[in-house]
Amino acid sequence: MDVKSYLGRIVLSRPNDGALFIPVKAYFDGSHTGESDWKGASHIALAGFAVGDALLAAFEDGWQAVLGDDRYRPRAPYLHMKELRSDSAKSPFSKRNGWDNTKRKRLVSDLLDYLNSLDRERTHYFVCGVDAGAVRRRQQQMAFPSAIRICTHYAPHYVLKWYGEKFPGLISSMHIFFDRDEPFEDDFKALRRKQTSNRFEIAGNKEIWELVKSETALSSKTKEGSALQAADLLAWATVRQMNPTGSPFLADVAVKAKRMVSSSWTRWNDSNLDEVIDKVPTD
Repeated sequence: MDVKSYLGRIVLSRPNDGALFIPVKAYFDGSHTGESDWKGASHIALAGFAVGDALLAAFEDGWQAVLGDDRYRPRAPYLHMKELRSDSAKSPFSKRNGWDNTKRKRLVSDLLDYLNSLDRERTHYFVCGVDAGAVRRRQQQMAFPSAIRICTHYAPHYVLKWYGEKFPGLISSMHIFFDRDEPFEDDFKALRRKQTSNRFEIAGNKEIWELVKSETALSSKTKEGSALQAADLLAWATVRQMNPTGSPFLADVAVKAKRMVSSSWTRWNDSNLDEVIDKVPTD
């Protein structure tokens, strides 16, 4: 996705006097599959949820209400997809807490229905999936950005492109929130320092990164982390689709999510990874 020149026009444009500027908030959560840690993962995804301040509190209340609806399943304390599908007794979604796969699927379906009910003009989801194995093969031959770096580089670009199309010239700042238990925040901070320190950048990329006023780590298992839980659902759906395990459990969740929620999905694999050369900074 070549968004630099387009975003440069958005960022540098200015509205008429008296227009209301918009502070952008975006919440990012990731998922991986293939190994027990991020470094050895076969596939990685980072999903983001952008929502305006005016809707955020209502979204969090609505998300929590769905989690707490126990008419057809137990109440859920939060959503975390890897815990949801786990049979571990430590999981809040274990059999001893009254959960089975039918009820787990019902929870996901209820949450997707809620996401589908949101104002599509004021909320949007962004999903970046990367074949990490294909990235490592390239790294053996050349200097090449990591799968994590590809996701963190494009995260603000995707968000600003959507906001710029909806509200051209009105963006005042961007505030990014990450799940504190994942590696994206540290890489994002390092990349932000790198991008804003280049005094000779003329492509509009520096202006984009200078709009980012803060990056904050949150716990995804709280009400304040509701938007991170929504992002986790879509990130997990992406890696589940990119690397199916053979289990039928929620195998179609990505297809349903794409149909039901306002979202943009990008995948990087052997067919298009070379496009990131000279666009995404290496470590």
